[in-house]
Amino acid sequence: MSSSIRRCSRAEGTLHLAEATVRRLEPGEEHYNPKVLYRGRKQATSEATLSAAESGKLLAHGMATCMILGG
Repeated sequence: MSSSIRRCSRAEGTLHLAEATVRRLEPGEEHYNPKVLYRGRKQATSEATLSAAESGKLLAHGMATCMILGG
């Protein structure tokens, strides 16, 4: 999740990280959908979902709040 924030800054530190696995993860193709919800000068929040490519069912989701350092 913080990978989407890293594209916008030089460095970041995690303030809060929450993740949940909804279904059992099986080998195969998945779709990862990261999204930056908010990006300020010192803090950013992002969320991400992981879903099965074939069925489209949600497998996992999470949210991160990061402190932006030097960016």
